[in-house]
Amino acid sequence: MAAIEDLTNQLGVLKQAGAPDLQHSAAARTEYVNYIQEHRALLAAVHRQASELSHLGNPGVYPSGIAARERLILDLHGVKGFLATLEKHFDYLNDLEDGFHAVWNALHALDHVL
Repeated sequence: MAAIEDLTNQLGVLKQAGAPDLQHSAAARTEYVNYIQEHRALLAAVHRQASELSHLGNPGVYPSGIAARERLILDLHGVKGFLATLEKHFDYLNDLEDGFHAVWNALHALDHVL
């Protein structure tokens, strides 16, 4: 997924950049929050599409066809399935956005104290 690779590359650049520049702006905040929300929307579209896969047609009477369909449904809906993994990504993005807002608000409050 290109967005995850971009994020990973950006984190690598931050590591190499040295001391952080704590300059912040409302535009930077908006851009970062929009990036998180866009990523969440893309994941939601994938989640919707994957949810519809369990409604595939009749596998027939052959045991191998029935078993393959059951494994596909388990791979999608199981405890460690694809949809559960996507839901963990949603939780991560929610926590990331909440954390970002908390840090932003703390920095903004410090600006007014100093």
